[in-house]
Amino acid sequence: MNAAQRRERILTRLNSAGAPLSASTLAAELGVSRQIVVGDVALLRAGGAQIDATPRGYQLHPAEKGYTGILACVHRTQEEMRRELYTVVDQGGTVVDVAVENSLYGEIRATLNLCNRYDVDNFIRQAADAPESLLSRMTGGVHLHTLRCPDKDTFARIRDALEQQGLLYRKEYRRSAYTQYKKGCGACLSAKTEKCWKINKNAKEVGFLDIRIEKTERAIKQAFMELRREKPVEKIRVKELCDRACINKSTFYAHYQDIYALANAMEDEMVHAVVESLPRLTASDVSERTEWLAREMFRAFTAHQAEISVLFSGSRQGLFINRVEQAMCQCIAQTDPTFETDVVRKVVLSFCVQGCYYTFTTYCGQMDEKRLVTLLASIARAAQRIRM
Repeated sequence: MNAAQRRERILTRLNSAGAPLSASTLAAELGVSRQIVVGDVALLRAGGAQIDATPRGYQLHPAEKGYTGILACVHRTQEEMRRELYTVVDQGGTVVDVAVENSLYGEIRATLNLCNRYDVDNFIRQAADAPESLLSRMTGGVHLHTLRCPDKDTFARIRDALEQQGLLYRKEYRRSAYTQYKKGCGACLSAKTEKCWKINKNAKEVGFLDIRIEKTERAIKQAFMELRREKPVEKIRVKELCDRACINKSTFYAHYQDIYALANAMEDEMVHAVVESLPRLTASDVSERTEWLAREMFRAFTAHQAEISVLFSGSRQGLFINRVEQAMCQCIAQTDPTFETDVVRKVVLSFCVQGCYYTFTTYCGQMDEKRLVTLLASIARAAQRIRM
């Protein structure tokens, strides 16, 4: 049997195998050394053969079907790693691979193809024998998994289950996570790292805010804003955003599930900024200070005009003002629960919010701003005199 025949035999064997085959198994069957099999597989892959090297051995890359998604996860102990992988396979998913970001090599990815608890237990045993080989050790436990699922609902179910267990990566961790991190590492944090743990006084939480993560977040958002000025959100692709932000796709997916998740997050931030810029409102302000409310609404829209016009252009245009109105209703209802059932005041609020925004977007460039605000205030003053 010559080399070409041997490589053909390897492909045939992998195609008929129902499970991964190790290099040692193939070497024994072919009567050659393990190193020769490793070289043959490398040549086959270089020639275009879709062969995956998994912890259990070689297998042909499975045909794509169902739904494939990427999740950013974090674990600090072997038991957390086991729970993370069990959660995926128990919900019907397959852990296709694992990837981490390395400062020197960029993205490092390894194939896993774990589809049941047997696969997971076998992987955990191998990890216990060589813990230093785990990719996640390079990133403090943070890593990406590509998951293959029967459908999108399964992927969402896995994501929710991991989030409930605290195994999804987030930019902020609670104090308990910080304590566990220090105990798990068994070492003191450096002064520089210690400073990265900051208290968010509003949320009353302690979070690990890695400076690199904050810089990446800014780069992603800046690139998104640049692309939104050029095209609608439906035509923005993750790859072009990553190219513009000078990051890898795995880094993007560590922050956002997809482009729409990024768009929603930035839109929510803008809505929050607009509502926060308004003076604190009460239910009585809606019916008794309508003129003042109209002026304040117009001022808030003007202050954020540049960002609003970019983020909420095209198919997203109608989303902004509805979210603003909803957020304002929630703020007022917190101070006066009766507002929830006060239809008259809610109608007046809707008139002010929706009317001001429509006027702002339609006529802001056609009329002097002060005159436009005065006109709006006069209309609002007339609405204030209405009683039902």
